[in-house]
This record gives sequence, C-alpha cells and structure tokens, in this order.
Amino acid sequence: MLLLVLLVPIAGSCNAGQKIKGPKGDLIYIPVTQKSEFLSAHLDLSANIKSQEMLAVLKLTNTGSKPMTITEVTINTEGGLQSFPTTGNIKPIILPAGRDTLMTTRFRPVNDVKVYQLTGKNGRFKLNYKVSVFYKQQGDDKMFSADLNVQLPPDDYTAYTKTYATPFIGYSFNTASNFDQTERDYLGTLKLKDPAFAFVAQHEIAVTGLNIWMTSYCENDTLYAQFLIVNHDAYAVKIIPDSLDFACKSDGTKGNSKTIILEKITGSQQNKEVIEKDGKLLIHFKKRFTSSDRQVIISLKHAFILDGSRALFNNNIELVKVRLL
Repeated sequence: MLLLVLLVPIAGSCNAGQKIKGPKGDLIYIPVTQKSEFLSAHLDLSANIKSQEMLAVLKLTNTGSKPMTITEVTINTEGGLQSFPTTGNIKPIILPAGRDTLMTTRFRPVNDVKVYQLTGKNGRFKLNYKVSVFYKQQGDDKMFSADLNVQLPPDDYTAYTKTYATPFIGYSFNTASNFDQTERDYLGTLKLKDPAFAFVAQHEIAVTGLNIWMTSYCENDTLYAQFLIVNHDAYAVKIIPDSLDFACKSDGTKGNSKTIILEKITGSQQNKEVIEKDGKLLIHFKKRFTSSDRQVIISLKHAFILDGSRALFNNNIELVKVRLL
C-alpha cells in the first residue's frame, strides 16, 4: 500500500480570472467550492474506469492579505483511507495575496483495502471523496487545510455499481494449517545463523529473514499473481521459476503452461534469480487456471533454494479461495 497515488501538479503562473476547463472521464463528480480561512478552492473531480485514475482540477484563490504556500494535496476515500503522491509531496507553490492558480492532479486511490490486499487492484470507485489542500501563510508555521467533499450523482453511482458488479476473486494463504509450525521445525534442522522463525498471514509468509507478499486475481479463466520478495537475512536465496506453481490437489492443472517474469527491484541485475541481503524481487505469474471449489496449493518447496541445494521450504502451502463483492 505504499505506491497508492499519482499526483502530477500542473500549475501555471498565478493569474487572476483563469477559467477552468472541466475534467473529462467516465464518472463526473458534482463540482464543489470550499472557502476556508484565507483560501477559496473550487474542485472538479472525475474518474477514468479503465485506468483507475482520478483527475482533480483545482482553482485556488488566496483571499488573505499575505502570500501563502500550497504544500500538498491529498485524497481520502470513504472510510478514511488517505492517499499521498507516489513521488513525495508536490513542489510548494507560492500564491500571492489576491491571486489564483489552476492545479491539475491525478490520483490512484486505494478504494477498498481488502480488494487491494487480495488482488493488488484498487477496488471500485466510491460515492464520496474528500480532497484536502494544505497551505501555510507567509511568516506563520501553522498548517491550514481546505477540505472539499465531493459526491457522484446517486443515479450515476447506482448505474456504475450495477455495470461493474463482477466480484473480485483471488487466493490467500491458509492460516489454519500447521504450515508455520512444521516450517519452524524444518528450519531448525538447517542450522541457519539466525534463530528458526516462520509465520504465515493471509497474504504474507515470513521465514527467518525472507518476507513474501502475494496478491492474486482470477479473470477469464486465467490466474494472475504477484509475489514481492524481500530478503533481510545474510544468506542468498535462489528462485527456481519453473518450480513455482499453482495447482489443484485432485488433478493435473500443474501441467498447464504458465508465464513467469522476474523483476529485480534492488540488488544485482546480473542474476535476477538470486536475491541477496537487502534485495527486493517482484515475480509476475500468469497461468490458465480454473479451480472451482477444489483445494489449491502453491508450490514453494523446490522454488526457493539455499546454498545451491537446500530447500528453504519444507513443504508447499494450501490456499484459500476468496470472493469479494
């Protein structure tokens, strides 16, 4: 949930009387104007369903007697989840007294935390949002904010939710199994430098210093999954892509063709299959896969190797199919 928002400021010079060009998108929220202390803000907000981006066009007017600095713009989804720029705060914008400016910002807010944790997708757009503009007056360290609460026309939101009513389906790790205990026992036999440790949550596995986060979703008889792997330990781990797989216990779906791409985030780019201390690796997985309600496992035992020969995992782990509306 770290890279949640794309914020691109396009602020022209401060000119009085600028005209706003309304946003274009699939969902057009009701425009709103908010007058807070020293600042008048007008917002036009729209959403692009395909790209999952939101476009905010802001006209900001300094109604005070001193210059001000616009420091940041954020968006809050219904329920209070706040999203920030992916590249840090926007560059401060100096707005003289009595002047106005236009600012165009793009957001990719996480609309549903459970959907995001399961699939990596942002979830469906919400009926309501709050866009906040933070600013300071010259010579004053106090932070002010103008909060603009916007709503999609109710009929438009009803039509949107009916059209895009397909549930989100993916897999999580089975936390009810004894995987963590048997893995701890197995790690003890490997006599690694660090104490044996194993932990499994719905979307995360931690084994000594190695952390694996999984997102997945099913679409048109195809399974898409991503694994973010971070190595905090001193030992290197080799990934065997062909051994990583999703399969049903009861049939031969393991033999279906799959596509696996390794993306090295940090660490040596020469050998993408080896993740060393402080290294980060992203695995993109795709496979034609239909499981119905059969038990599904993910193959880990031969996919993560220590010292060229020893398996990091003692066994594979069962998965739980999750359906979110």
